[in-house]
Amino acid sequence: MVSRNSYAQDYVEHCRANIGTQVGAYRDLIAAAEAVDASGKTPLSSAIGKFEPLFLNNTAIILDALFCRRSRTMEGRDGKPLNEVKVLRISLMLHDGRLCADRPIRPSATVSVPKLQVGDEIRLDESDSRALAAALFAEIEAEYV
Repeated sequence: MVSRNSYAQDYVEHCRANIGTQVGAYRDLIAAAEAVDASGKTPLSSAIGKFEPLFLNNTAIILDALFCRRSRTMEGRDGKPLNEVKVLRISLMLHDGRLCADRPIRPSATVSVPKLQVGDEIRLDESDSRALAAALFAEIEAEYV
């Protein structure tokens, strides 16, 4: 498989806008649901609580997929955001949503954006998702643009 050593800035901006639109749509849905819930018309809090981590965990998978052909030699093996989304994707898809230790990459709660440790259940919230996306896009722009 051919790897990439760079990404065009317009591609990065398009990806950033796509993730922002998805998380923004989620935020709008939650705000509307909370308004209905607060009025006493429909109890949505438990549904929101179940939906939020499922939706936002998938943003980590999408973030990794957007830049999946990046050069692994440039990526390195530290716990930076590019490696973190890779480990999150692997953990979500293959380890029942519990943070695993990838052989060359050792996750560290001290550098982790959502502060997860190996074995923790992955349940990203809106703040985690936004921070992870911001950190990943900053790293892509710094190293690949």
